Amino acid sequence: GVKKVKAIQTPVVIITVFLLLFICAAAFFVDGFDASRPIKGATNADVWELAEAAAFVFVAYAGVTKVAAIGGEVKNPEKNLPAGIMLSLLIATVLYSAIAFLMMAAIPGEWWLDSSGNIVENPIYIFAEEVAGTKFGIFAAIVSVLTMISMALAGILAASRFLFAMSRDNLLPQALEDVNARFETPHFPILITGVAMGLANNEN
Repeated sequence: GVKKVKAIQTPVVIITVFLLLFICAAAFFVDGFDASRPIKGATNADVWELAEAAAFVFVAYAGVTKVAAIGGEVKNPEKNLPAGIMLSLLIATVLYSAIAFLMMAAIPGEWWLDSSGNIVENPIYIFAEEVAGTKFGIFAAIVSVLTMISMALAGILAASRFLFAMSRDNLLPQALEDVNARFETPHFPILITGVAMGLANNEN
């Protein structure tokens, strides 16, 4: 249900945002901080490289569809839905831009590659470790995992509502329209979505 997801999502998101803001502020005090480094890197990159990077970042904005998916359960949707989408886009854009810029400015060299030449999978940990030490880096990594878990909950919530809406429009079996008497949630779409996501993760 929306209320239960919100009870988990809200504190995790608040902690994550404050953590990222702290890391960004601490980056200015790192020895060797060079604001010209990311600017030179961007100006020296060709259009195709910038397009590839933009394509990867663009995936993050798919969260906007999650907001739209639960439009039927939002109070005053004609007002709150557009405001929520625009605010989410604004916060995500500012954070992405600031973190990417400061990360490149604070850490010299090709830090995004490991000793084998592969792209690292823990850039936030590396950034946090650089600006505040190993212990803080571990804390940032733990918060990142919690954030991913909360996003998975939001994903199940949003995806299940697509099945629920399609059932209401007679595009899927009517059983998917049933609402749980206790929790007032579409339990069959939630179960189907959760199982499908679990199977997809196992395949990966």
